[in-house]
Amino acid sequence: MEFRRLVPADLRDETLRAVGALLYETDPFIYPAMFYSEADAAALLGAVIRAGSDAMFRMENLYAAWEKESLAAILLWHKGRLCWDKDPILAMAKAKSIRLPDTFDLVCRKYFSEYDDASLEGVVSLINVCVDRHHRSRGIAKQMLQAFFEEIREESYELYCLEDNRRAVELYQGLGFTTVSRQKAFTVRKEEIYSVKMVRHCTKLPGHTES
Repeated sequence: MEFRRLVPADLRDETLRAVGALLYETDPFIYPAMFYSEADAAALLGAVIRAGSDAMFRMENLYAAWEKESLAAILLWHKGRLCWDKDPILAMAKAKSIRLPDTFDLVCRKYFSEYDDASLEGVVSLINVCVDRHHRSRGIAKQMLQAFFEEIREESYELYCLEDNRRAVELYQGLGFTTVSRQKAFTVRKEEIYSVKMVRHCTKLPGHTES
């Protein structure tokens, strides 16, 4: 198993569709409110990543686990405050004649706006983590995150996890994250769901350089 960031050579149609599909799977509430289907998400997010036009969905923000050049897991991350703009996805959707749900704009305003926060300066946000369904129950997420922390070596990390996803919460706890808050999670459905915010603090190792 190989763990590394995406590089230009990875921007092939097959790989980018796999990345988009995995991102769609990471949250049962957010991405289904942004796209009508996994296929639409895979096509649009893959195209946006290749174009390099988006502040969040871009090659530089993707870390992955690979098995024999096949994508096994993906991590979407960002360091610092993120002023995300929906326009690149809207432009790509228009170019590809892909319709977006009426709830797309609401997700953009209510969910992604949370990353436009001055308190995130110097903090690495783990936005999405997902393992391909054919590679689950093998400890790949843990290995990928350990490799990521070793390579990135920052002092502060934060993430949000659905409260009822106990396996994920326990995984993050085992990697040194602690829960600092509990809040209603975003959904366009009528049900109430909750997420927990988790943080991890560590000391930079000697010889660290900014990424």
